[in-house]
Formats: sequence, C-alpha cells, structure tokens
Amino acid sequence: MHNKKYVNDNSKYYEFVGDGMDQRIWISWIGFIFAQIERALKSSGYFFSFIDWRMLPALSDAVQLADLAWRGVMVWDKGRSARPFKGGFKQQCEFIL
Repeated sequence: MHNKKYVNDNSKYYEFVGDGMDQRIWISWIGFIFAQIERALKSSGYFFSFIDWRMLPALSDAVQLADLAWRGVMVWDKGRSARPFKGGFKQQCEFIL
C-alpha cells in the first residue's frame, strides 16, 4: 500500500541543500562522517548507505577511505514512488552499499 501523499501528487520537486557539491568535496565530507561511524561500530556491526547511480562510485571511495568493509551492492526498486525525469528514464532504483 502506498501513501498517496508521496505518489503522484504532482507537487513541485525542490532541490536539496548542498546538492551542488562536486564529487571530490562530497567524498571528503561523507568520508569524514563515515570515519566517525566506523569508530562507533562494533566489530560485528553493519553499515548501509543508500545512493543513486550517479554517486555510487564516489560512495564506494568514501566507504573505503573510512576503512569500512565494502561487501557489495544491493538494489532497491522504488517502484511507483520514483521521482520522474522529464525527457529521460525514470530513476526507479537506488543502490545500497
């Protein structure tokens, strides 16, 4: 069951604050955050992060910079709740690293 508030409500999609970072700055920024997470994780703990296809390679770099184990990628199919892309393919999946 989908919540109608988030599916096909034709509302305007706003940009995200900080969405203008290039990949080099973003890797440094998120790598620092991931390093703090790595310090807090138990040795048997798990860490998952969601990302779209454009930033997947950068996320992989940041995870490894933080000395977190990179064990592969899972796919999340967003189904009907995916954000439309005018003139292109619907961005219907994200990746979990």
